[in-house]
Amino acid sequence: MIESRAERRQGVRLTSKLSSAAGFTCERCGTLPDQALVADISDGGVHLLFDWPEEARFPLQIGDGMGFHLKVEGESRGFEVWSIVHRIDPRDRRGRVGVGVSFLGLDAGIRERLKEVLVSLAMTKLRVWRTEPLSTGASQHEPGRSEKALSDSGKPESSAERASSVPTGSDAPPDAGRDKLFLGEILLHNGALDPMRFERFLKDEFSGIHPIGQELVQRGLVDEAAVARALAEQARLPFADPGVEKPDLKLAAALPRHLLMKHHSIPLGEQDGAVTLAMGVPPAPAAVEELRAGLGRRIRVCVAPESAMAAWRKLVYNQTEGPARYLLRFPAQLRAEYRFLDSQRKAPVDNGPSFGLTREISASELLLVGPLPGGVSAGRIAEEALRMDIQVDCPSLNRSLNMGCTPQRVEPVEYEGEHHLHCQIDHFPDGNEQAWVRTCMVQGASRFRPQPVPR
Repeated sequence: MIESRAERRQGVRLTSKLSSAAGFTCERCGTLPDQALVADISDGGVHLLFDWPEEARFPLQIGDGMGFHLKVEGESRGFEVWSIVHRIDPRDRRGRVGVGVSFLGLDAGIRERLKEVLVSLAMTKLRVWRTEPLSTGASQHEPGRSEKALSDSGKPESSAERASSVPTGSDAPPDAGRDKLFLGEILLHNGALDPMRFERFLKDEFSGIHPIGQELVQRGLVDEAAVARALAEQARLPFADPGVEKPDLKLAAALPRHLLMKHHSIPLGEQDGAVTLAMGVPPAPAAVEELRAGLGRRIRVCVAPESAMAAWRKLVYNQTEGPARYLLRFPAQLRAEYRFLDSQRKAPVDNGPSFGLTREISASELLLVGPLPGGVSAGRIAEEALRMDIQVDCPSLNRSLNMGCTPQRVEPVEYEGEHHLHCQIDHFPDGNEQAWVRTCMVQGASRFRPQPVPR
């Protein structure tokens, strides 16, 4: 089978002597050195080198989950990542142990920023290699040659530097050859954002962890309606004004509820055989195709502010889906260890624990990102009504919480065999339900807590 372009990119690794990793967090990380070298890196994982004494037993094992801070050459900030250990190499001649890890459950914003940094790094190395004069007498394999050959103009830009180069004038055109404006450009053009304040945000405040529109709203620089209008303009979709539009309750009752909820969409009406759906963000083409096939008719998508979407979801679904607890979901990356059990919860059906990260949590649900163990597939989970035991690390409590869950939906994602596991929490074996609720509220409070603005 011919690999896709994305799959080919995932296998490309870059050597980078100026990259490093530090701040390791895992059950067995207590004796690890504070820092490790990066032998090579890709957008799917990294090969780390640890200085380790010969007489000591190396603590990590294949399958361990590990978090750390990754500093990539050419990027001023860094990346907080979680990973799974998939390879441990013998000690080399310098006394270093190699550890290969695969990234796990990275947010889309972090994943895209990491890809941008690696593309910049790859282009810099390629540019240096192509322009390297052959008359210098230097060996092609001289260590550190590419770093020494960098000129000022060849220094890779960080993502913040590239973002800050976005024109701040309201009438500035996009770059040559680019037919899609950045969200910041649209907000500036629409007069919704102050150019000087936006420049400071890009240089000092933008974390890249969340979409830029979300971070701008959280800091009070723009309102949700302005971001929704800009997203609609960027995707060439209509904007759904909450003051004018309202959900069509009869149409919503006639359409497949699970499909609408999966894609966070609200029916606003139907015209000429086409259903108009409101969404908080422009959908991916695959989501549009799934909606079109599932609804059996043409669809028109419009973009609405997220606050309006939340109110509409409560209006459309709250009566039949229970209290508003379903709306109180908070983004949270917490390390999770999980096992699959039979439908009676009497015996495991996997070969051992798997490790993943929570993506969203609530008092009654969680969205988990992680691999499926061998022998367990989405089809088997549904056919045999498999259950899950999940242990979630809760730093705010300084301990872990156990919970029994039922996987409601399993969706493969595009990267490294990861899956989205949508889980309904059934019970807490140790009676820790209130502790879990406190964890959820801590995550919610930290999300909405105002952040200090650098001076």
